Amino acid sequence: MFEHVEAVFGWDEAFQKQRLAQEYDLNWFHWLYNGRDKVGLICFKPTKYAIHLHLLILLPDYQGQGLGKGVMQLIEASALESQKTWVTLSSFTRNQSAIRFYQKLNYQITEQDSDFISMQKLISG
Repeated sequence: MFEHVEAVFGWDEAFQKQRLAQEYDLNWFHWLYNGRDKVGLICFKPTKYAIHLHLLILLPDYQGQGLGKGVMQLIEASALESQKTWVTLSSFTRNQSAIRFYQKLNYQITEQDSDFISMQKLISG
């Protein structure tokens, strides 16, 4: 993630800390575990009609094992259970592996500019 932030904005530690404190609620962040092993971090929030995924990070040793897909299935199930219509997310345009991952899970591109891409998936029962 660092390399994407640095490439788009340049890295400014003080700015990033301030942005996190002002724009993100700590309750939106959740550690991901595989058994007792901490394998990643997720950040999401409910909106009126959706659950919006801000961040999904899996440690490199745990990528490519289906864990990300499982996490997304849990997010989608949570959206359905809380009667949300969509799961939405955004990614750095340069993070092509993340974009391919979400497209394999049937997320559709809704907006794109030179730095960011927005995606969504309709959730139905």
